[in-house]
Amino acid sequence: MANYITILRMALIFPVLIFATSYSSSYNWVALLLFVIAGITDHLDGYIARKTGSSSSFGALLDLVADKLLIIITLFYFISYSSSIFLIIPSILIIIREIVISAFRQLLS
Repeated sequence: MANYITILRMALIFPVLIFATSYSSSYNWVALLLFVIAGITDHLDGYIARKTGSSSSFGALLDLVADKLLIIITLFYFISYSSSIFLIIPSILIIIREIVISAFRQLLS
């Protein structure tokens, strides 16, 4: 069950990108709501896996990949709208942090 929720989180990336626009629109609120739902599923799938005793190394890896995809793809998409240095630098720092943390975790395991 927890892995299905994680896959749902990865599937929610595409509707977020479809509904997000660079213009002021009510679709942006839909994109935000879907992104928040994806964030909530990050907590929910771990909770369900622990409560049901269905934790697995595959599930942990899938969860990690889903987290990185959600953050990195969404950030790349949003900075493609604007070339403002005030958006690009923080986004690049967040993306680099995500990659470095993932590499460090792989190194330790």
